[in-house]
Amino acid sequence: MLPMGHGFGQDIERQRLEDEHRIFEDIIGIARSKEVDLILVPGDLWDEEAVPFGHVRRIMELCGSLAPISIIVVPGNHDFLGQDSPYREKIAARHAAIWPDNVHIVRNTEFEAFSIPSLPDFSFTAMATGENVRIEERLLEAAPPKTSGKINILLFHGSRIDANIASIHGSGKMTAPFSDEELINADFEYAALGHYHAESTIVDDSGNICGAYAGAPIAREFRDGEHKGVLIFGIDSNGVDQQTFEFIRTDRSRNLTVPVDLTGVRGEEEAIGKILTEIEQAGSTEHDLVRVRLQGAFGRGRYWKPQFDHERLATAVDLNSSGLRADFDLEKAIDTAPSGSVQAEFLMRMKTMYDTLDEASPDERKRRKQIIETAVQIGNDAFSGIVPSLRIDPGFADEEIDSD
Repeated sequence: MLPMGHGFGQDIERQRLEDEHRIFEDIIGIARSKEVDLILVPGDLWDEEAVPFGHVRRIMELCGSLAPISIIVVPGNHDFLGQDSPYREKIAARHAAIWPDNVHIVRNTEFEAFSIPSLPDFSFTAMATGENVRIEERLLEAAPPKTSGKINILLFHGSRIDANIASIHGSGKMTAPFSDEELINADFEYAALGHYHAESTIVDDSGNICGAYAGAPIAREFRDGEHKGVLIFGIDSNGVDQQTFEFIRTDRSRNLTVPVDLTGVRGEEEAIGKILTEIEQAGSTEHDLVRVRLQGAFGRGRYWKPQFDHERLATAVDLNSSGLRADFDLEKAIDTAPSGSVQAEFLMRMKTMYDTLDEASPDERKRRKQIIETAVQIGNDAFSGIVPSLRIDPGFADEEIDSD
């Protein structure tokens, strides 16, 4: 599904929900065609604990259809193992649902080592995601348990601090932080990692793959890489067979962010032309969702949102104009306003507020500057007899914040 406040409308939301169900079925088909022995799901099988149970039942049915292929699931921070989680057998039973026998759900919030009957040569060390912790509280500081004489695989949902993508939440904490060095030193044959939505690998000094994030199988966020899919590979006591290590794309759609600076552009037609050109140069196709981040000084500012034909270039386009400034000269407006008029008084007061911005902190100055510029533009339009179409983006030019 798309993040809240995505701006693409309910029709696109419904379409992407249908795509999500189809992609899950496609993954089942890939597992069958590739004749895999095991599926590892290191968290975030759904987005929130209060997931509709109809969705959970569908997941149960599809997982059960893969029997006897085993599936190991580690609850993450979105599909959190709370008291009302569908992962709890009693909760599932209340909804007349049951997890299939081929699905092993890890419910311990500390690392435990276990085996499954279908793969007697393997040992799995895993834990369900617990509460967020400070970055100093490293998950792999103490060596997780392993089983001697077996191929050891590690599963968890955590934040890779070396990748500069580890998300520190508002509390100053993060989800199960670890470093690449700590993971390599744990010396497992492989670590299946969850939390990030983009595919990435961790290798040792010899170039051997020690662990990987498969990423999300469906495009959701606008910050986490273009292609979505699953990882398939062989593994033995020597580790991952890198000749078989393969990323298979599962979602033909991508979520693309395209910045467009309209400074110096004259007229709406020229602006629309530049937007379409930038979308095309970003490599967008008719399957993609595109968020255009408008920047610079143009027209009437951040409440400019034109309509234009984009079907050839994208499924949908969301124009985010929060970074757009009005092409407006306050000093000139004051000079041309009727002397002694309410309009002139309004503009002078706005200028006084603008001139005191240096007294604020940098972040507060930025926020107040955006508010004043928008207020000046809307107010002056109103005094000039122009009815503004108030389609202002919430938060003005605040940076987009996507949840992990």
